Amino acid sequence: MRTLPQQLEAAYRATSYRLFGCPTGDFVIRCGRRSSQLDRLLERHAAAEWAFVTACNPRSRRLDDQENAARMERLEATLLEAGYCSLPGAGEANDNSWPPEPSLLVLGIAETEALALAAAFDQHAILVGRRGKPARLVWIPAGEGDRPCDGPSLPRSVSTLLRLPQRRDAAGGARPR
Repeated sequence: MRTLPQQLEAAYRATSYRLFGCPTGDFVIRCGRRSSQLDRLLERHAAAEWAFVTACNPRSRRLDDQENAARMERLEATLLEAGYCSLPGAGEANDNSWPPEPSLLVLGIAETEALALAAAFDQHAILVGRRGKPARLVWIPAGEGDRPCDGPSLPRSVSTLLRLPQRRDAAGGARPR
């Protein structure tokens, strides 16, 4: 019989991380696999790293659609304020045992920053990667995600993330880190 952590890991690994409306076309990222479409997207945005993050269903506790939508709005606002480029997606359980979770592919975010962000939104794990490498499932350290992100304050690491200067492209617009 599997323990809860083993069940969670199996569930995360048996999930399709689907991207919508990408300039390179819709595609799926899978744990442990490299994606040539994702590599092209990263190259197009001059980004080397990425993370697939959600704010929904903290610690695998199902919330209603309205609560999840509010959490996703906060995640999007946090990323926008920090100057990150993100694209919409959803984590979809391959066996349909869990409803699809709205998510964002964040381009150019360092793994440490992505982990801090996921911890602030009380997540168990995220999918991360680098251009040319397979997607990796990374767990949020125990105790890091114990504070849900539903109030005005964020953990220090995410607050620091928000104060990072935005990168600018040649035309002066924000571009991914």
